[in-house]
Amino acid sequence: MSASRSRVRAVGQQVQVPSPVGGLNARDAITSMPPQDALTLDNIFPEPTYAISRRGSVEWASGFVAPVETIMEWNSTPAEYFAASGSEIFDITSAGPVGAAVVSGLTNARWQTTMFSNTGGTYLAMVNGADGVHTYDGSAWAVQVITGATNEFTQIATYKKRLWFCEMGTSTAWYLGLDAISGAATAFELGGVWRLGGTLARIFAVNYDTLGAGLTEYLGFLSTTGEMAVYSGTDPSSSTTWALVGVFRVAGPAGTRTTVQVAGDINILTQDGVLSMLGVIQTDPNKAQNVALSSKITPLLREDWLTFGALQGWQIVNYAPAHAMLVNVPTSATTFRQYVMNTLSGAWCQFLGWNAYCFGMLGQELFYGAENRVVKAWSGLDDEGAAIVTNLNTAFNTFKSPGLQKRFTMLRPLVTATSDPAALIQVSVDYELDPIGAPYVVTGGGALWDVALWDVDMWGGGLISLKDWATVGSIGRAGSVGYSTATIGVDFRINGFDLMLEAAQGPAL
Repeated sequence: MSASRSRVRAVGQQVQVPSPVGGLNARDAITSMPPQDALTLDNIFPEPTYAISRRGSVEWASGFVAPVETIMEWNSTPAEYFAASGSEIFDITSAGPVGAAVVSGLTNARWQTTMFSNTGGTYLAMVNGADGVHTYDGSAWAVQVITGATNEFTQIATYKKRLWFCEMGTSTAWYLGLDAISGAATAFELGGVWRLGGTLARIFAVNYDTLGAGLTEYLGFLSTTGEMAVYSGTDPSSSTTWALVGVFRVAGPAGTRTTVQVAGDINILTQDGVLSMLGVIQTDPNKAQNVALSSKITPLLREDWLTFGALQGWQIVNYAPAHAMLVNVPTSATTFRQYVMNTLSGAWCQFLGWNAYCFGMLGQELFYGAENRVVKAWSGLDDEGAAIVTNLNTAFNTFKSPGLQKRFTMLRPLVTATSDPAALIQVSVDYELDPIGAPYVVTGGGALWDVALWDVDMWGGGLISLKDWATVGSIGRAGSVGYSTATIGVDFRINGFDLMLEAAQGPAL
């Protein structure tokens, strides 16, 4: 025994753990995960070359007596903003307490909307499955008279100068005449196209380049069982100008707000992850899961759907100014979390602290509906005065010597910040994450990167490069860095970590 110990020699070395730019990974085996990925990534947004603390939120409109379940914009000049709560719709164009409702006596606040223009004006058109087709033209609200249909429309879309609708609980779509916002509706039956039954869940348009012939706009019809029928043409009543392109198989949609346009593509939130419609069209439909945008977090989304799929609030939304796509997940009737993808890199993270019943884009800003207010998201460095709590556990790393026992002795976060976030740090070993504890709240100050004006805004004491070593005492063959903060007014970037270790040149240290 003593002879064996005498042969052991510890060799010290400094290694680097990269910033978690690969994002959250719930797909790969914990023993073979890329070092730039993360096992936990809460409220830390992965940029292509570093990870940044997520932005905060600030109250925009208050005074609602029920949760805000729809945020919508009349997108003309000047733009006007509205929020649906309970049985009413309110004007929220200006920040502050809301006034009297602009529309009342409604059945629910879960609206689907689209903008539509014709020679008569520009309209915000909307349906909620119960109250017909409502429109706003910049001066007045109206209920449009649609004949030939039940008016129980759950979805609305525009395609080739026509309004299209989904009829509740059926496989029937309805469309109006060219440029019409009212009048006779014509049925378009999908039941004979689909083979798996179900009802019509979503209608959406997408641009697609067929065999290099240039972009062509197509119309997709998604069923509750995950069959997507894609059509091209202009007049659905004419066989010479309207044709079925194909029927593609995906998982069933997750909720009712399940599609979002990103550039010329449509991303679809399904019960088996987030898919690109173009990816599905261009790929063997039976292998659609292989092209899922959410591949690294699909196990989390699938488990969430199995657990929380009956709850309201599922939604996918694109926030282009921050190159971010968010998936809103209800975890109870009043609590929510978001999975967030960097659309430049495809890396994911998780946001906690935004209890959003719905999201909406108003202009170029992201807002969400809360219990009794509307909140501006991605704004400031706290959540309506509360601290933003971040948590990171990097992928386990053997540092190119999987068979050697190591003593991890010192850890240095490579962080750039406006104030010291006073993070708790540790090294977990051998594929078991240790609880890191609750960090205490640090209040800082200063301006935000990419927002502050040089020579105008004040940086909180200047940019700080944090490179202090801290002692850690962990022994194992693989290590994962843990990093946790709770901050108000602190903007920080994680550039990576330096780690000192002693690797045994023998069976044990």
